[in-house]
Amino acid sequence: MATAVPTAALSTPARAGPAPLRAPLRADPCYLPQFHAALIKSGELTASPKSFHSLLEAAAASPTLLPYVVSLFRLGPRPPPSAPCYNVLMRAFLHAGHPEDALHLFVEMLDAASACPDQHTVACALKSCARMCALDVGRGVQAHAIKRGLMVDRFVLSSLIHMYASCGHVAAARLLFDAVEEKGVVMWNAIIAAYLKNRDLMEVVEMFRGMLAVGVAFDEVTLVSVATACGRIGDAKLGKWFAGYVDEKGLVRNRNLMTALVDIEMQLAEVGPNDVTMVSVLSACAVLGALETGKWVHSYIRRKRLPLAIILGTALVDFYAKCGCIDDAVEAFESMPVKNSWTWTALIKGMATNGRGREALELFSSMRKASIEPTDVTFIGVLMACSHSCLVEEGRRHFDSMTQDYGIKPRVEHYGCIVDLLGWAGLVDEAYQFIRTMPIKPNTVIWRALLSSCVVHKNFEIGEEALKQIISLNPNHSAMIRKEMKDKGIEKIPGCSLIELDGVVFEFFAEDSDHPQLREIYQKVEEMIDRIKMAGYIPNTADVRLEVDEYEKEVSVSHHSEKLAIAFGLMKLDPGATIRLSKNLRVCTDCHSATKLISKVYNREIVVRDRNRFHHFKDGTCSCNDYW
Repeated sequence: MATAVPTAALSTPARAGPAPLRAPLRADPCYLPQFHAALIKSGELTASPKSFHSLLEAAAASPTLLPYVVSLFRLGPRPPPSAPCYNVLMRAFLHAGHPEDALHLFVEMLDAASACPDQHTVACALKSCARMCALDVGRGVQAHAIKRGLMVDRFVLSSLIHMYASCGHVAAARLLFDAVEEKGVVMWNAIIAAYLKNRDLMEVVEMFRGMLAVGVAFDEVTLVSVATACGRIGDAKLGKWFAGYVDEKGLVRNRNLMTALVDIEMQLAEVGPNDVTMVSVLSACAVLGALETGKWVHSYIRRKRLPLAIILGTALVDFYAKCGCIDDAVEAFESMPVKNSWTWTALIKGMATNGRGREALELFSSMRKASIEPTDVTFIGVLMACSHSCLVEEGRRHFDSMTQDYGIKPRVEHYGCIVDLLGWAGLVDEAYQFIRTMPIKPNTVIWRALLSSCVVHKNFEIGEEALKQIISLNPNHSAMIRKEMKDKGIEKIPGCSLIELDGVVFEFFAEDSDHPQLREIYQKVEEMIDRIKMAGYIPNTADVRLEVDEYEKEVSVSHHSEKLAIAFGLMKLDPGATIRLSKNLRVCTDCHSATKLISKVYNREIVVRDRNRFHHFKDGTCSCNDYW
């Protein structure tokens, strides 16, 4: 008798309600239930276990049909499902991001008389353990593999090596690797990836040399891992060999491989990077939000013992602040022997945009005690801190202090901060009067800030006036630009999100259809949306301007670039790792509410840098307190 599996996903048939969201360009799988009915009618489904397995495998290929696959598996013809059928459902659960359900199936198989786990079952169970960092369970699966004589299978061994590496036990992974006499490329890639994951970069290179020595054919997966390690340790000789090999074999289309080779290129140039080079690289990393690459630059600075002069140190502070790593920015700030006003300003602005307004003001106070004169840019950071943290009285006081204490004449940016502060605090009338008494003519940015607060606080009278001012200042500007862009074949800039993984920056656009892992990403998005709906998420389709029905509007908002990037991060990053991304536009209301719930449901910290500020999502809340 098979043991019942304690999970709702395995025992509940497909639930009623709206159809699941589908990725664009994906083949519609709706024909499968009809084909299923035809097989039943013809008697083929009962007579041929092979037909049942083929139907199950076809259905499992579509993430939208996972509940149907579960029902098919549970209610299918007798005799009970065989090991290949169990394997199909285990893989489907694993690909859908439910490794715990895959492991439940493995446990069920141990008690099932009709299905004994084979090498594919064990490999899938070990991959599930790796996803969950479940070392003890993984050791139990290994014990079963030893008992069943499956440790000779290369897929089982590779999965076991990967499991130990994912759980941080590289030594155990290496012992397994060394014990195998005949090793193929899959196993070599597993142990090389294990060392790379644990940042043992010299061992990555040594393993590759060993691979060459024994004549094992490598592939592009091997090259990406080794090229990444090679660049970070500065092995110029091996890097030159890589560059020649990639050119000879025509591998330049492999984006991950070419990105890994950029560090090699620096070594081949035989130019010792100085502080000017490092400042340029750090600035680029700050713009892209490329945290891992910037961290490597920082380690290079330490390794080469480059002095943290003011320009380089300030660039390092600015880089960490713009990647949302304020604690690292503070550490870099404190390690600088000499600081000027720009250094202090970089950290103040960083704290302001990361929702740590009071700390930014405390830092400004320390700056004054250190007798460092603030600049007009410093006060932009101070007023931003007040605005982002809704510190109204402090904002008024610091704005007055600019002129009274430091003789700094406010610019339009300073006035904009005060309008933003008053408006978001609900003091819309005061913000409007402040604009009317400004000694300089307010621009469209000022009026738009007021209009935004009017929308939030439902002040339609002043909002209408703000809109009139915007139109009067630029009556045809936007329309003319859009017409010129259309005439020249230039589209409006779409929403774009960047996420860095293993030193590679991946770019996502709304309704993306170009990523090589498109199917898996949209599958993860569907699962993500389903899970946060169960936690109370209701899609906000109010801003969707498409003339389509409500379902298609939900599909549209679910495919915003940040949701795709977050789904990709959930797929690729280790369990519990922080997901960091940068966006070229302001985070929309729907993505903000969705990301709060994603952080809670998946127990992840998610850091999003949008056009205006940072959002640190954790446990269902955001550092901006819904004030952005």
